[in-house]
Amino acid sequence: MTNPVRTDGTLREACGGPHPEPRLIFHVDMDAFFASVEQLDDPGLRGRPVIVGADPRGGTGRGVVSAASYEARRFGIASAMPISKAFRLCPEGAFVRPRFDRYVEISGRIMALLSARTPLLETAGLDEAYLDMTGTGRLSGSPLEAGSAIKREIRESEGLTASVGIGCSKTAAKIASDFRKPDGLVWIPADDTAAFLRPLPVGRIPGVGPKTRDRLARIGIIRIGDLQDIREEDWIRCCGKGADWLRRSAFGDDDSPVSPEREVRSVSNETTFEKDTADPEFLRSVLLELSERVGLRLRRGRLSGRVIELKMRFENFETLSRRVSLQSPTNLSERVFEAVLRLAGPALSGERKVRLLGVGVTGLSAEKDGQTELFVPDVDVRRGKLNRAADRLRDKFGDGIVTRATGLE
Repeated sequence: MTNPVRTDGTLREACGGPHPEPRLIFHVDMDAFFASVEQLDDPGLRGRPVIVGADPRGGTGRGVVSAASYEARRFGIASAMPISKAFRLCPEGAFVRPRFDRYVEISGRIMALLSARTPLLETAGLDEAYLDMTGTGRLSGSPLEAGSAIKREIRESEGLTASVGIGCSKTAAKIASDFRKPDGLVWIPADDTAAFLRPLPVGRIPGVGPKTRDRLARIGIIRIGDLQDIREEDWIRCCGKGADWLRRSAFGDDDSPVSPEREVRSVSNETTFEKDTADPEFLRSVLLELSERVGLRLRRGRLSGRVIELKMRFENFETLSRRVSLQSPTNLSERVFEAVLRLAGPALSGERKVRLLGVGVTGLSAEKDGQTELFVPDVDVRRGKLNRAADRLRDKFGDGIVTRATGLE
């Protein structure tokens, strides 16, 4: 088939049917963001395989890869891979500790740049965002002109590259941004959406993970076009409860809005291992790292939470979700870690292999200035002081400057 990526400047009809003003959604995705920032700040890392994560300590270190540069990806290194495996794949790579304060700083400037183009901006993490650019043609030019301008502004202001996908829905735009990474620019016109998606593997649909992909492969569905060809009466039998969502996604038909303001209801971090593991020490170290990240994000957002959540997914894709309510809200990494350890219980015995771990805090409330420490246990007062001192060091020297001894085992 001919490549339906449009290079002219017109849109005719939004996917999902006629619309008085065709939707035009941009997805801006920074290329290997964490690793690219490290290469930006240290010219000696440019052109080298950069792995952001824990110190591999001769290939035996614990923890997972937070990000990998494109040079590192050529060795088969990917996010969430055990750091020890990344070291075995590329011992000559540059392993650097993450500096989340630096990533947040640059992300804030990029999001401010994007918000100047449209008030309808929805962030989807530090390194990606959706923009509703519907009706901005007179000011921004054609979709490709607007996308090129966004890429150029980010490159000139921050020295980083971004991939921009443009479509008539958030689903289509996200698929487009991933199509020609890095430094890509792809526009899928509305009338060509189904044809563009047809030859792509089903795993390109956002939200289709390995479990769904394998289940579809067992019944002969490999590409998105296979989904498009299913008869309407066979959809539920074939695809189960997610049939309607999957059918719409196969045609890029997604009417979910770009939501500029979303109330923070929870703070969470999770990681999927490339290889399932039952190693209790490794799993504990990952839970500690996740608890540290969640606690740090809470404190930086001046938030506390009362409900601690644990998510564990085992090798057979069975998912364990547990939560516990604390007597008082907290943003202390130690209390989060202690709670998730209790929730995990026998699941950390080493009898079952785990493929995903997640830690979250909900029931959030804003911290009050000058909040009294009356009735707070002495140990938590000391922990709070220790956390704040460590945070000040992280803010000044980077997140990797302070590490718990337990996390280095």
